[in-house]
Amino acid sequence: RYWVRLAGWRLSGRRPGLLVDIDGLSEAVDVMRGCGLTDGGDPLLCSAALVLLAFQRLDGSWPYWVLAPGTGGADGPLALEPEDASFYNRLHPTWVAVQSLRDRNFEYDRKGNARWAQLMDRMLKQTDLRRLDVKITYERPRRRSKARR
Repeated sequence: RYWVRLAGWRLSGRRPGLLVDIDGLSEAVDVMRGCGLTDGGDPLLCSAALVLLAFQRLDGSWPYWVLAPGTGGADGPLALEPEDASFYNRLHPTWVAVQSLRDRNFEYDRKGNARWAQLMDRMLKQTDLRRLDVKITYERPRRRSKARR
């Protein structure tokens, strides 16, 4: 509820700079869906999904915000979008948002799942990902002798 409430304040324009943890909200949505909740049966999940969609940018990504220095008091946590964010930090909010919003119906006989399997088979053949460039081998750990135990 906390992130949904902060998002509501930000989206309404009452508190436009408020920090909304996209990663946290997305992870919460993902967990709720993973527990079997649905948008139609859980108002909080539905509200959280709508908030995530409202923050999606025109290019399909989601923003990466951090806590602005010196904020968090009476004005609430304010967001800062770092210009020098790493690739991972720019990618991760989008990754978790997409994963949290995706369909959870894993019935293999669904038309979409069958088409996805066909696409992946074709892509694996085209990219030759089945062939390893380097085979990673690990040494077996040594057994501790009984005297050392």
